[in-house]
Amino acid sequence: MDVMYKVGDRKVVRLMVMLLANLTQLDSGTRSLLQNAEQVVQTWDKQFHSAQKEQKVPLLYLANDILQNSKRTGSEFVGEFWKVLPAAVKVVMENGDDHGKNVVSRLVRIFTFLITEESCYKYA
Repeated sequence: MDVMYKVGDRKVVRLMVMLLANLTQLDSGTRSLLQNAEQVVQTWDKQFHSAQKEQKVPLLYLANDILQNSKRTGSEFVGEFWKVLPAAVKVVMENGDDHGKNVVSRLVRIFTFLITEESCYKYA
């Protein structure tokens, strides 16, 4: 774990670990993460890039769940994840197995829809 985490980051990391350990509780756990989009996404990005190969797809699912749940509370997460998801997707597409690549292809369609949907509402 990176020693440069802020105190608040440790709490976010603990929540992310809990969510990854028990995917059936994503909905309630994600709601507790929806407090600070920038901090959550920066911490997610650090965890993604330091994660082992088999942890990257579950972290992408976590990003998707956060994005889906954040639609109810505002657009902060869409903007913040837009900064880091392209690089994360590229990592899995270049280094992942077929399952990971299939998951990424499906999630990219979802992410694109979410971003397009947000843009339509934002500029309408």
